[in-house]
Amino acid sequence: MDVLSKGQRIDKYQQAFQEEARKLLDELESALPELNKNPGDKELVGRAFRALHTIQVSGARFGFDELAAFTHNFEMAFDEVRSGRLKVTSELINISLAALGQIKTMLEEAAGRGAANRGPCAGILAKLRHLTGMSETHSPEAAPSPPLAPPAVTSQGSVALLATAIGQIREAIVITDTSATIQYVNPAFTRITGYSAEEVVGQNT
Repeated sequence: MDVLSKGQRIDKYQQAFQEEARKLLDELESALPELNKNPGDKELVGRAFRALHTIQVSGARFGFDELAAFTHNFEMAFDEVRSGRLKVTSELINISLAALGQIKTMLEEAAGRGAANRGPCAGILAKLRHLTGMSETHSPEAAPSPPLAPPAVTSQGSVALLATAIGQIREAIVITDTSATIQYVNPAFTRITGYSAEEVVGQNT
């Protein structure tokens, strides 16, 4: 049996997050233009929200705080769309596509492939706030980082160990918040049910 150090375990899950995030970003780059053509398509809105939610929550869980905070702004915007308080417009889609490009550069930087230019971030967020009316409380510095586990698990080492254990369990595990909204599912859940994390995270049980 391979015995990984704490640092190796953390790196393993960070790498897995980066790979999953790239897939979700590719899906979003396909879904958003479709949503621009069909702004009333609730399924596309839901897909976009769940993908952004997964990137935000998983990014925060595995130490990508800046990326998670930036993504949180767009997760909140699409939650507004989902609830009917904000309409899909070409401007929203264009701003969101620009944000995806920025998130990709952050991932590339984390993988050691160049430095991300953070200059566009402020402009992208300013345009989003102007469009949605969101306040500064949704800025990268203020976005929350949802926990992986109950508050009793506080150290990074404990979180990494818990993530390893959950990932290896053969039974399906679903973690929800206090309002019964799904925050995380393990790989066994996807294998057993056929539903990916992107499809169920953010859904109410």
